[in-house]
Amino acid sequence: RSDLAADTAQHAAMTELFVRLVQDKLNPSLYAAMMAGMDLSIVRLSRGISFSSSGYSEKQVTLLKMLADLLKAPEFDEARFQLVKREWTDELRNEDKLAPYVLLRDDVSTVLVHRYWERKQLLRALETISLNDVQQLMAQVVRDAQADVLVYGNFVQEDAMKLGGIVQGIVSRGKQSPVPSQVVSLMPASQPALYVDAMPHNDAALIKYFQAKSDDIEHQVHLQMLGQVLAAPFFDRLRTEQQLGYIVAGRYLPLVRVPGLVFIVQSPSHSVADINARANDFIRQYYSVIEKKDDAWFEQQKRAVMVQLEEKPKNQAEQAILFWVDLILGYANFDSNQQKISTLQKMTKQDLLQAYHEVLLAPETRELLFVSPGKLGIQAWLDGEAKAYKKIDDIDAFKNGLPSYSLP
Repeated sequence: RSDLAADTAQHAAMTELFVRLVQDKLNPSLYAAMMAGMDLSIVRLSRGISFSSSGYSEKQVTLLKMLADLLKAPEFDEARFQLVKREWTDELRNEDKLAPYVLLRDDVSTVLVHRYWERKQLLRALETISLNDVQQLMAQVVRDAQADVLVYGNFVQEDAMKLGGIVQGIVSRGKQSPVPSQVVSLMPASQPALYVDAMPHNDAALIKYFQAKSDDIEHQVHLQMLGQVLAAPFFDRLRTEQQLGYIVAGRYLPLVRVPGLVFIVQSPSHSVADINARANDFIRQYYSVIEKKDDAWFEQQKRAVMVQLEEKPKNQAEQAILFWVDLILGYANFDSNQQKISTLQKMTKQDLLQAYHEVLLAPETRELLFVSPGKLGIQAWLDGEAKAYKKIDDIDAFKNGLPSYSLP
């Protein structure tokens, strides 16, 4: 973990280039390792770089040492750097060809999570980055970084300590304070905030994001239940009955540890204003539907979520992922799932209705709209109903102007 890895768009771009260069450099060795039943993945995150290796336990030391040697003394070819840089630049530019709802979904994290950056910011940064820039920054990142390490599987303590020692040899001089994940805490308001991402696509798209007022386990479970309860009827109303488009979804969406709900619609035939109005109508009306449901219905919905929480990992890799997620989210006892199960067992229909009202219907909610105008445009809507919305023109200023959940 290192704050330098993504504290600016330029540093985030350098870190991504470094990750891609490492992958490029190790590809011949990784192919041989994969053929031998091993695997190594390298990913840039908002707080640094994540490395994970899997496969035969006796080969893990060899694989990790190979990576450690490259991290401590990274040397890359200029021609390969230019190729990697050009390929990523093309990828970013080609993202405009993706479906609008996909890009809006990415915008949710970009707008609400610190150290996430816009595509245009990364592209602008890439124009001036040199190989020397990348190597200098990464030398500092590796020198001052801190590491979270999870060793799981067919290991004894001595093996785990040996693997941890290799990592410690890379980052043992780390002097930085812990780098938290920070998610914007939306303030309750009578009107939503609004972010417009005008894409070159005929379809209009909208994501309505609602944030809970707390990131504790109870709110996580209550919003997960709301997502379960609302997903099917939202789809039926806007997709099946009203024929807004093929892309219609309502679901639970946590950002790091902060629970939220999203309602997603992409339509070739309806405007953003119309989509938003119909989504609002559904949200207002469905509360009374739940009120009339009996206890058997509630227990059925509750059981559906319980099945998800109680599902056992199919293999060691899946179990390791669960442990890792708990570790990085600050659940040091690796018990977040059990906490959720216990909370869900106690949950009542009244709890569900209270969460529904608090998150979706209260006079002031924590709502943020993400829209792409499409061919029908949004100017009349912006001049009318949406004029009262808080439009986000500068993402950095928006993030820095609000408090944040600071997670381990």
